[in-house]
Amino acid sequence: YLGAGAYGINEASQIYFTKAPKNLGLGESCMLAAMPYAPSALNPFNNPAGCAKRMRLVLASMEKYNLVGKTEAEKTRFSGVTLKNGKFLSFTDK
Repeated sequence: YLGAGAYGINEASQIYFTKAPKNLGLGESCMLAAMPYAPSALNPFNNPAGCAKRMRLVLASMEKYNLVGKTEAEKTRFSGVTLKNGKFLSFTDK
């Protein structure tokens, strides 16, 4: 379960971004990777700040374990994520 009634990556990527999983960017993928921790509590439509905080943790972990390079991580932090409803989730805590 990935929140907002979504079961699985295909449904979640459609519900949150109106995209197929293969078209997701790193930031969007980080958001979906954050969801299983607490799908209802981290629903980005209802709790964008909580979801963004968990997204930052996922991206930092990916960078720490060399799953993503520093340059790509910085680019993702700068870009953030825009949900299909227009809400913007920032990777910065400001």
